[in-house]
Amino acid sequence: MLRTLFSAPILAGALAGSVMAQAPDAGCALPSEPEVKARGHALLEEKQPKFHIERFGNIAHLWSSYGLHSDGKQVARGINSIEAVKETGGWRVTSIVVQAESATMPLPKKYLP
Repeated sequence: MLRTLFSAPILAGALAGSVMAQAPDAGCALPSEPEVKARGHALLEEKQPKFHIERFGNIAHLWSSYGLHSDGKQVARGINSIEAVKETGGWRVTSIVVQAESATMPLPKKYLP
């Protein structure tokens, strides 16, 4: 349930950051015909195989493993660490940290389904 509540702010922030990153710099001239390689209609999806919430009073910490899938194939996975504080109007996310899995740092078994 908390994952659903946290998804909207995460997506909104990610989308806003993406738009800001793509804005051209006024001082940098762009080529008149840039070469662009399109991926077509690939479906990019994040799945959450397992999560764990620890709560004490008005503080909550969500550990969530994720798998990133492109056209149905897993291309990456890792851990989301989300901290939130309960206020009068509801929960407010205070911190989001993401750590991708690597060959030298595989996901611990307790975060796998």
